[in-house]
Amino acid sequence: MRWSNVFSLANFDFAPSEGGVYEIGTFRKGVFQPEYVGKADKSIHSRLEAHANGRGNQSVREYLDIHQRSHLYARFMRAADPQTTEANLLDKFGIGRDGGSYTYNRRYERKQ
Repeated sequence: MRWSNVFSLANFDFAPSEGGVYEIGTFRKGVFQPEYVGKADKSIHSRLEAHANGRGNQSVREYLDIHQRSHLYARFMRAADPQTTEANLLDKFGIGRDGGSYTYNRRYERKQ
C-alpha cells in the first residue's frame, strides 16, 4: 500500500470508486501537510466529493468557508480494511488535541 500523488481536493474525480483511506491538508512549497485522515468503506471518490462540497468533517468545511477551495489538497491509499488502516494512522500520528499531526480529527477510531 502506498499513497497516491497529491491533488487538489477540488479535483476529487481523480480518486477511485473503491475503498481505502485518504488525507486532506495543505500543500506549500512542495510539501503536503495532512490535517485530516478519513476512511471510505466503498468509495474514496464519494467521500472526497462530500468533503469538497462541505458535507464532511467540520474543520474541513470551516476551512473551505474561509479560504479558496483550491487551497486544500488530498491523497489516498487503497486498503482492503479501511477502518483498521485509518485507526493505525491515527494511532501512529495522533490527533490535534494531543499535539498530533491530524489536527482536524477529533477522536481516535476503533480497530475492528
